[in-house]
This record gives sequence, structure tokens and C-alpha cells, in this order.
Amino acid sequence: MININNIAPADVLQIPDYQTLVDENVAILQQLIPDYQPLESDDHMLLIEAFSYRELHLRQLFNNKLKRLLLLYATGNDLDLAAVPYGVERLDNETDDEFRNRVLKSLDGHSTAGSQESYEFHAYSVSSDIDDVNAFSPEKGKVTVALASFEDESDLEIITPELITQVDTALNETKVRPITDEVTVVKATINGVAIVAQIFIFNMDDEAAITEKIINNFATKLKIGQVLTYSQLIRYLHVDGVFKVNLISHDADIACGDDEILKINNIDLTFESADEAI
Repeated sequence: MININNIAPADVLQIPDYQTLVDENVAILQQLIPDYQPLESDDHMLLIEAFSYRELHLRQLFNNKLKRLLLLYATGNDLDLAAVPYGVERLDNETDDEFRNRVLKSLDGHSTAGSQESYEFHAYSVSSDIDDVNAFSPEKGKVTVALASFEDESDLEIITPELITQVDTALNETKVRPITDEVTVVKATINGVAIVAQIFIFNMDDEAAITEKIINNFATKLKIGQVLTYSQLIRYLHVDGVFKVNLISHDADIACGDDEILKINNIDLTFESADEAI
């Protein structure tokens, strides 16, 4: 799928700066009054500046309205309307970002070749409770589709057997699944990870603030099959105020299977003064 973060803003949305508009309006006035020389104190300049501000405001107003018609910028009901040509409707409780991403994925859903993207789009389209999908082929002719919800906890099961059955039914439609594929839908297995680290900090009074930053870093939602690299672990731990990190629990990347999703279920940090590390 196209990475919308790499797309430059539309050329139609470009707005000249205020001074450019002033210069353009001065040039127009000089065509009407050839001998006119702009002076900051004259009445003509006052009108030109007022018109330039007004033009800048109107252009921004036009851009804001235009953006509401574009899929990448639209929100709310405007996004629903922008999705109509794609033949995709918003699911119950689906956020704008989730809906927009699914609309973009819908282009892959027209494939009849059983591509990874096609299976994933049709799985996402079953329910907004599905936050992540990974389709892979463990062997020729077989496809496994793993589902996950970022809200799944021990006491709250979002990816239920009933939901798995619904996805299985959707993916086994003749217009979705090639006759040569055997599709299995499963709930992604949680791979629990504990982080144990010794943190050397410059100021021991910053321990609470540093702990909060590290916990927030590890709150990042990991996708099914995503590898948590050793360098990422160190980066998450090495926040402002940290001199050195000694990662005790791991000395390499944390990998998981195609049907697994990593979950940081414990963070054990001990703090020492930076002086102790020198």
C-alpha cells in the first residue's frame, strides 16, 4: 500500500506568502497607474495590504474546503463521501485513520489472485475490532490469516471465536479466495516480553520522570510478526537524562512468528547514578 506519509502536499494547496501577494497587487496597480511608486504611508498601500491579507485568508479558506474533498485529508462525513468511489463504507466505531487506511487497502481487495494485501483488506473489512492482520503462506497452497486487537487483555477478549468464524467466512468467498488456496484464520498468539534494565542517570531526582518516558516508549503498538530490534530496545531506554543503559534481559533482537504479536508485559528498571558507570 502507498505510504501516505511520503506523499508531498498537493500543488493545488500551495499558498504564496503575504509579501508575494503585496508585490503582485502593487504590480497590478502600476499597470493601472503607470507613474505610481509605492510608499508605505500612502492610502494605496494601505488598501493593497488590506486586499493582500484578505486574499491570503480567502485562499486558505478555499484550501481548507478543498482538502475536505481529498481522501488523504478528509474527516468525518466528508471522508465517508470521499470513500464512495472506492465502494467502501465505514464500519461501526471505525476511526477516520482506520477507515482511510482501509479505503486505500481496498484497491488490493479487487485482486482475484489471493494476494497478501487482498486477504488482509477483506479481513479488516469484517469488523473495526480487528486492529491488525497478517496473511502468510506457511506452505504452498495454504494461507494462514492471523488477527489481533490492541485492546485484547486477559479479561477482555476482542478476537472471539465468533469473529474468527466471520472472517473465515468472508475470506472463503469465491470472489476472494482462489480455488487453490486453503485458508485458515487464527487469533494471533501473544508473545509476552519482560524488559529488565539497569539505567545510569545524571540526576537521581529525575528517576520518576525517566521511568514514565521509558514506559511510554514501550507502549508503542507492535504489529503481528514485528521484530523488536536490539537497537530499538536501547533507544526506548536511552531517553533524555540517561547516561548509560545496561539491558539485562536481552542481548539481541526479539523476534516472533508470523502468527505472534509481541506484548511488553513487564518493565523492571533499576537506577544508578551516572558516576557509578564511569
